[in-house]
Amino acid sequence: MISVKNLTKKYGETTALDNITFNVEKGEIVGLLGPNAAGKTTTMRILTGYFPPTSGEVIIAGKNVAEDSLYIRKNTGYLPESAPLYSDMTVDEFLDFAAEAKGLNGKTKRESKDNAINNCNLQDYAFKQLKTLSKGYKQRVGLAQAIINSPQILILDEPTVGLDPQQIKDMREIITNLSKKSTIILSSHILEEISKTCNRVIIMNKGKVLATDTPDNLSSKIEKSDRLFFELGGDKETALNIIKQTKGITECGYSNLNLNEENSFGIEALSEKSPEIRNVIIKELIAKDISVYQIKLEKLTLEQIFSAIVEEAKQTK
Repeated sequence: MISVKNLTKKYGETTALDNITFNVEKGEIVGLLGPNAAGKTTTMRILTGYFPPTSGEVIIAGKNVAEDSLYIRKNTGYLPESAPLYSDMTVDEFLDFAAEAKGLNGKTKRESKDNAINNCNLQDYAFKQLKTLSKGYKQRVGLAQAIINSPQILILDEPTVGLDPQQIKDMREIITNLSKKSTIILSSHILEEISKTCNRVIIMNKGKVLATDTPDNLSSKIEKSDRLFFELGGDKETALNIIKQTKGITECGYSNLNLNEENSFGIEALSEKSPEIRNVIIKELIAKDISVYQIKLEKLTLEQIFSAIVEEAKQTK
């Protein structure tokens, strides 16, 4: 659906994007993750035809953005970080304006506007002035204008910035529902938002793409060992010795984290990356009358993954 090849953008002597390449498949929600000045917004503006690249190319739905800019804009919805709203208009008036700007009229315009209002849960606010709305509802209106033309591609720049926790949850649900009809790229510097919303993450820093994959796959590539957590019942010393003496276990110790059962105890361990090690441990524990309440393979958080990838990039320079 989206192919970005060797994309570079320079502003004078400053390089905002440095030869980046990535692909996005139809129906994906892909997150651009990186700190401020990573190149996320510049990438999105080139994808939408707002900026021309210095070099490289972007192909969307088989069309070159530089050569078929009007087609791309017609089939793309864009929500910039600060949604451009006219505060004296009502929601209904603004969406009328947005629909007409995108070439919709008559019955098609009315139906598209109604769909956008319903998808963004704006039914109770359609005739309120934009200046009276909260930040969260203004973001919904900005999103409604982005989807009013039923775009194949939806580009969202920091869609949850400045929202409270409930508004973030609501926006996340709306975006997930929209992915049933649109391929979505969203940017954020908030790691939790990317991990809860996106199928895949593209990690950017200083104009470069450092990694692209699912958070789980990135975690597997970075971690050299599995991190295991056991919640057990019975003799603590026996359990600890069983786990510690299992071939492939490199570190082991008691833990009080994530305990759910009364009178249970926790053990954390590092092991070589093999599911068979866990099976061996479970059999040995049960044979020694140790109750196994839970065993979890703990994954790196997206924050830990991001930090590790950025640090690795520094060391390879």
